[in-house]
Amino acid sequence: MSVSDKDATNFWLKVFENKNIKKISIEPLDNRELAVTVSRGKKCEYTYPPKGLVQAKYSNGETVGIPYAIIDKHYFLIFFKTTDLKWNGAPDTAIILRVTGKGENRVQIKAAWNASGFDMEESLHAGIQSISGQYVKAVTVTSTEDETDVTLTITQDGENIFASQPLKGKGTIVYKKKS
Repeated sequence: MSVSDKDATNFWLKVFENKNIKKISIEPLDNRELAVTVSRGKKCEYTYPPKGLVQAKYSNGETVGIPYAIIDKHYFLIFFKTTDLKWNGAPDTAIILRVTGKGENRVQIKAAWNASGFDMEESLHAGIQSISGQYVKAVTVTSTEDETDVTLTITQDGENIFASQPLKGKGTIVYKKKS
């Protein structure tokens, strides 16, 4: 099922009709933001690849970011579509990836996991990331900095399934699911 053009238009009009908007700006999109998410047997993805965000800042301090795409040299606000994957297996569970410590914002994190029978692979943010899935296939945390001192912890459904030794300096932490 996908959202109709009329529903999407009405949603965006409600965001912008607010008379308490102080500022509207166009911001770059964090290139590590998940473009596709899968959870509970459904796949959600943008209707077009987002290039950035139109941000509306309200007088109460709240900020709303609306993704936009460039199609044939024209800018369009975009929405997302949802596809039923017909997943009949076990429900996805909460998976928490924690990369914490000195230099956590300077490491590269790549994760591969399965959600509702669909294989996912993405670069993720440092700190604490929550994903939904069946299991984690692999995670690598790579540092190119001498001043790094980070650890990787993976928790699934409230249970620790992996805790790394500290990565001090340059190197890589590797987690691979046992077959």
